[in-house]
Amino acid sequence: MLSGELWPAHPHPLHNELLTCWIVRLAHANGLKSQTFCEQVFGKEFQIWNRDIDRNAPEWLLNILSSRTGTTQKATQNTTARLYEKRLLPVRHSYSQLRWLMPVKKHHRVNQSYALQYCPLCLKEDTTPYFRLSWRLALYTFCPKHKVLMLDRCQCCQKPIMFHRVEQGKPKIFEVTSLDYCWNCSHPLSSATVEFARLIPSLVDMKWTSLLRSIDRQFYPAGGLNFQNVTLLHQLCRLLSSKKYRPKLAKYISDKTGYPSLELEPASLIFEQRSIQERHAILQMAWWLMTNRKRIKTAIKEKALRINWLYRDLDNKQYVLNKFRTDQHLKKD
Repeated sequence: MLSGELWPAHPHPLHNELLTCWIVRLAHANGLKSQTFCEQVFGKEFQIWNRDIDRNAPEWLLNILSSRTGTTQKATQNTTARLYEKRLLPVRHSYSQLRWLMPVKKHHRVNQSYALQYCPLCLKEDTTPYFRLSWRLALYTFCPKHKVLMLDRCQCCQKPIMFHRVEQGKPKIFEVTSLDYCWNCSHPLSSATVEFARLIPSLVDMKWTSLLRSIDRQFYPAGGLNFQNVTLLHQLCRLLSSKKYRPKLAKYISDKTGYPSLELEPASLIFEQRSIQERHAILQMAWWLMTNRKRIKTAIKEKALRINWLYRDLDNKQYVLNKFRTDQHLKKD
């Protein structure tokens, strides 16, 4: 049994590490499987692998991890989506879809969605391969360090990433030396073939890469876009993901830029549920509009975009009106 003020092995979270990844490393460092470790530490009545604790970790769980590993409360909280509140996300709600955060769908501790991405080159370079909190973000479609597109599944068997299952249900596996393996087929994730991200024009590359690097630094020193601009970027992504609003706006941007036409399947998915390739294409279009304020105003004047679309379902209506109001008469919904 684990007892005492500090656990026998108590590695601190690595830089930008995801909470669940840290918990799995703690379990393995103490010679236990992740399920056994969590039952001893958190109790059998709280099954962490049936819920998204990277998004909504209860305070008592974070307190246990902090006190038993000698990790500060702030560092512990920064392994969860709390880090992104009022930077990328509004204040978190327990069940509603969170802006930018890819949703986890679980059934009996098995992921039913591709909610975690990874960069094979980062895993290959890591002394201790681990999964980052930023890899849960839908806007994180490429690695700003290596400039390659992210992956969200094993290239060998196409299963979602579930590092917590590398030893679950496998009675012959007692020791795990690395998380750089597919839980289903044991194929090394770092050996995946990479595709370099195409980012044009250069200003889109600079702005987008700068924001992702700021996220990787956990916003220290302060940099990247402000919260209102990030919210506007997400709203453009919502419109470009929408069956209703996408056709006119996407065609307008494609005609102006030469970007490939945007055909999305299935049409009903929200932005955070779309594939990496689709999200990357959507974000490139949204960033093109964002990098020059006049482009959004021009799109409004040319009726490819309406200003009320930009503030729909948001609390920053006045910000949008002040920034993008034109002399054109704007019709109401």
